[in-house]
Amino acid sequence: MARTLREPFQKILDTILDLLEKGTIPWRKPWGAVSPANFVTKRPYSGINEIVLWSAGFSSPWWMTGRQLEKLGGRLKPDAFPHLIVGAFLGTPRHSPGPIAPEPRLYLRPYLVFNLDQVEGVKAPPVEEKAPLPGAAAILRAYRHHPRYAVASGAHYQPSTDTIGMPPMRCFDSSAEYYVTLFHELGHSTAHPSRLDREWKNRTHAYAREELTAELCAAFLMAAAGLEFPEATTNQAAYLQHWRRNLLDDPMALFEAARAAQKASNFILMRSGKQARKPSSRMKAISTKNGRSALDHAAMPSAEPEKRSA
Repeated sequence: MARTLREPFQKILDTILDLLEKGTIPWRKPWGAVSPANFVTKRPYSGINEIVLWSAGFSSPWWMTGRQLEKLGGRLKPDAFPHLIVGAFLGTPRHSPGPIAPEPRLYLRPYLVFNLDQVEGVKAPPVEEKAPLPGAAAILRAYRHHPRYAVASGAHYQPSTDTIGMPPMRCFDSSAEYYVTLFHELGHSTAHPSRLDREWKNRTHAYAREELTAELCAAFLMAAAGLEFPEATTNQAAYLQHWRRNLLDDPMALFEAARAAQKASNFILMRSGKQARKPSSRMKAISTKNGRSALDHAAMPSAEPEKRSA
């Protein structure tokens, strides 16, 4: 049964659901698009906000609030309409049931933003987009604390041995399909106790949330590498409906998975500054095969050319 969220979040979810219904995969960055950023602070948007603003379809990467636009001396075009995003901040609950002061918690606040294409009187700055990594090889090199890799008949990540299994590239319709699949499995591998130690409190939806996290992580990695997404496949309609049903059943999955995927991609790309964890009690409980440590790394798969296979 479909559930609803508080209004700001429901509006964002409705936007994503509408795109899925129309046949668009909203978390796949349009080819050639520049990552969205705030016009004033120059900070890039991330997580669910990056996905929402990607899917808006504007040519400019710059966004601003109405107040920022006013301070810049600009004005909205007659047909301009705002786009809803959310900002996170730490706050302390006003009421506490006991004498102990409540700990700060993370809150989400809605914001309305406009694209530079929707305004007049504001000069567009030069786009200083961070250069994409030179292909898939750079992604693999960046992942310093990577799992073991093995050739397998199907793509999978095995937590017990900390191993990613991948068929050879020739088994895929294109090199793009190969890399988006590999990046999906890389996303799963960040959940390992030696890395981000990701666990889902909501056990009922844990599997679906982890799968969506891996999907979004793959999308962020494809964008970081400057790789084009694979062309639509015959089963894309089923894929779209699958995620639409999941999001209707678990509305918060989109927000939780987007946040987890951003952390995962940052970890792989070493953008967060985090290092591999020391073995935890949960990690030590993970079984290994043939007496090999789960942290033993096999050689990385060689990065094959990104050109599409015939």
